[in-house]
Amino acid sequence: DMGVNYIAIREMTRDRNKAGEIFTNCVVLRILFGIVTFIGIALTINIISSSREVITATYISGLAVVIFFWGDIFSDIFKAYERMELEAISAFWQETFYLLFVLVTLKFDWGLNGIFIALVWSYMARIIYGFLLTFRKFFLPSLKINISMCIFLFKEGLPFGISRILRKVSFNMDTILIKLMR
Repeated sequence: DMGVNYIAIREMTRDRNKAGEIFTNCVVLRILFGIVTFIGIALTINIISSSREVITATYISGLAVVIFFWGDIFSDIFKAYERMELEAISAFWQETFYLLFVLVTLKFDWGLNGIFIALVWSYMARIIYGFLLTFRKFFLPSLKINISMCIFLFKEGLPFGISRILRKVSFNMDTILIKLMR
């Protein structure tokens, strides 16, 4: 999310009357980031692997990652409104649905792709919970996309996003170097 979540939390905390507008613009940015992420995953896996099964599993897990980050907007809202118990309940529902979907996958022997599909469905359950709770307890989304707010959120969040990317790269650098030396 390139750090947009931190800025969204800050801005919603500052002015809760603008929370619906901030939410809508964060959703737009996350959709754009999700598309870029999925394209990156698709290009990378098609270069790295020729196995249809691995490519399909990667597409499904990539979709799960994108959906997971779309659902994080609700965690941001719960943080901005200082309702951390709602985030805990959201995580509980997500994990419970994942367990149920995995059990169904195992029962019908759907294999590795079934496990990743279970992950997608559990993340979708988290999003549905977040939508219902947010629009019932906090605010309704704005139906107007504000390009200047999208740019503001992106520019303000960019240093956080770059920091997170560099932290991930440095954290995994030993694994990358060992693979390269092997």
